[in-house]
Amino acid sequence: MNFKNYVQPETVSEALSLAKQSGTVILGGMMWLNLQKRTVETAVDLSRLGLDRIESTPDGIRIGAYVTLRQAETDPTLVDYTRGAVGKALAPIVGVQFRNTATVGGSVFGRFGFSDPTTLFTALGASVVLAERGVIPMETFIREGAPRDLLTHILLPKEKPDAVSVFAQRNSATDFPALTSAFCLRGENLRVTVSPAPVRGETREFPFSDAEKIPEALANGLKFDSNRLASAAYRARLTGVFASRALEEMKKGV
Repeated sequence: MNFKNYVQPETVSEALSLAKQSGTVILGGMMWLNLQKRTVETAVDLSRLGLDRIESTPDGIRIGAYVTLRQAETDPTLVDYTRGAVGKALAPIVGVQFRNTATVGGSVFGRFGFSDPTTLFTALGASVVLAERGVIPMETFIREGAPRDLLTHILLPKEKPDAVSVFAQRNSATDFPALTSAFCLRGENLRVTVSPAPVRGETREFPFSDAEKIPEALANGLKFDSNRLASAAYRARLTGVFASRALEEMKKGV
């Protein structure tokens, strides 16, 4: 990617104003954008906005959009909150050098069906914090997007999960996942997000007492598609298998 102008705004409002302009691209870690063969008018670097922190607040855990995947993977607060699942979800993404640069905001804002962090955060009941629209549920954001807005934070609910499990299928170690899944239990409520790329993720909620019915309900009730990584039928089968494994893990841990 080439750009004519490079800007480092000092405030979120300045960054939002730039984001609304035609021909502007917001830079995250520049891992995928750097591979694009195009020229844009203005590239906006958010590194001066203080969005590179993970904080516990009265409303929950705030993850800045400029936090790297490696920060999120190893942060003690997130590791404790997710009961270790954040490390399991993010560690398979390419390699440490990549995760030291790729950002949470860049991973989430693209609304990619293969995004491991997006799948996990959605299952956890996260919201996104947008500079203009404010706080909206992650599911709404994934469905609708937020063109010309600016993602500043991911907000995780204050209530810590009782159990979290994540499973993903990669055909090779550094490839995009064919499917990612995350399971979050709070009390008797099991919240499940399955992202069967190339389709964007879907979320379902079940009573944990219906555990035996959940794998089949997911495999038969979600939308699956085929691409070079896997067929729709294979993804449906994986979903049922991963659900069974997650439920077994949770039964042992709660």
